Amino acid sequence: MKYVKRWLAAALVAALPAAAMSASPGFLIYRVYLPSTSPQEVKLPTLTLRYNDGRPSKTLAPCANPVKGLLQDMVTKTASRCAWPVIVAGQNGLNVAYPDTGATYWVAPFIIDPAMTIQVDGEFPDARYMSFNTYDGTGASFEANGVKSALADYLIKPHPGSKNPWKTQAPAGGTFTVVVTPNAVPGMPNALPMPPEKSPQLSKFIGMGQVCSNAPCPDTYAFEPYGGSGGGMFPNVDNDYVSTRQEVTWKDVIVVRGKLPRTPTGASATHPVVWPNPNMDVRYWSICNNWSMAPFVVEDCLFDHQMVTDDEGYYTFVTSSQWSRPKNANADHGVSWLAMSTLLPAIKKQIIVRNMLPHDFAEAIQNVPDHGGQAGAREVMKAYYPEVWKCSKKDFEAGGWRACAQASALKR
Repeated sequence: MKYVKRWLAAALVAALPAAAMSASPGFLIYRVYLPSTSPQEVKLPTLTLRYNDGRPSKTLAPCANPVKGLLQDMVTKTASRCAWPVIVAGQNGLNVAYPDTGATYWVAPFIIDPAMTIQVDGEFPDARYMSFNTYDGTGASFEANGVKSALADYLIKPHPGSKNPWKTQAPAGGTFTVVVTPNAVPGMPNALPMPPEKSPQLSKFIGMGQVCSNAPCPDTYAFEPYGGSGGGMFPNVDNDYVSTRQEVTWKDVIVVRGKLPRTPTGASATHPVVWPNPNMDVRYWSICNNWSMAPFVVEDCLFDHQMVTDDEGYYTFVTSSQWSRPKNANADHGVSWLAMSTLLPAIKKQIIVRNMLPHDFAEAIQNVPDHGGQAGAREVMKAYYPEVWKCSKKDFEAGGWRACAQASALKR
């Protein structure tokens, strides 16, 4: 993750106006996963900037056309006349640093001001998940005065007369107010800390780096802790990850198999559920194809409720080019398939599995030691650990995942 941070930070610094270099930027991000409508139909909160030094307050309505494609807009739009000027997403938005295609992030950059409070007024969306996060100038989460810079949906207190659908069974649409303030203290409801005025500057993180420490980066042939939740570049602290790196061609078939945690399904897949929930292990699970090279884009993902499972709760995931899709890689054969782009020859792929907000789930990725490697992941995740193999279309058609596992073992 640190190399992703360095690469993107370099791009941000290169675009940072000279006037902004003398002040520390901060970021407020509103995340929504799997809304029941299109992300474009999600009603965004308004932002009101309030000051305790006599300056007049200013209310910003959501931008009509958020910027979708330029890193520099995260900084150059700090003086925007509207709220949420930048949209980040694996689909229909800025696609860098492995976003999940089930998620959309709206970004509100600002200049850190100890006299300013940002008031966020909104409605609980009809979606699987939502959250607010503040970040310092490097895009890192932080803690100030004992208050973490992340606020998940079920922790938000609604206005009197409204209900939070993640806390009490109720329809979406209840209203709330969240504040970003330098005066946030533990126990203060709906409060996020303002980044420190002297937060780290982007210029300290310039560097390109690689996606791994060895050149060329070796294949991993196993899932290992990814550490994305603790790094820079706007992590979602409610997520944690394991990933595997594979070099593939248009002829290759990648197979992943493991047990699927219990998650919201059916009608609950794109609606709020009361959380924590004794009938669910994690709020959200996904598996995604990504480029293991700058700018670290996501190609596509499958989400928990889209996965085909057998009677014991195991999934078999196959990813390949359209030309190499096995005939038995379909739901009729108990297989979930995802297309993999092979526009570039022998491109390294990063396959990432996410867990969000585990509840009383010992096998969650969040419980894997950051430096435990694949052995630590296997020990903690047990049946939920994703095994991975690479084989040919012919191998998989001959005997499914078992034949692929055997063929893969012979090649290593």
